[in-house]
Amino acid sequence: MTSPTPQDILLNSLATYRLTRLVIQDEITAELRAKAFEQIAKLPDPLATKLTFLLTCPWCVGIWAAGAILVLRKTSPELAEFITGLLAASAVAGVISERV
Repeated sequence: MTSPTPQDILLNSLATYRLTRLVIQDEITAELRAKAFEQIAKLPDPLATKLTFLLTCPWCVGIWAAGAILVLRKTSPELAEFITGLLAASAVAGVISERV
């Protein structure tokens, strides 16, 4: 197994940030989040409370997003390159547009 390069770490990190934001915050996924929360609300407490927290916590979602990206890198490297590049570029563009 080869060690990740600094470029790999940067791309994975930016892609993880962007994927996490898509899940917990972005308007484009608001309808999916609302449907997920509707289903979660049907569950008994404390499970519903914990799942709601897990889907709104950037630290919680971030670990799963990073895991998904790393699994994708192992199972489908070419697809992973495309997706991480896309997510990383979107992350950089988003941060720049918020700051300019």
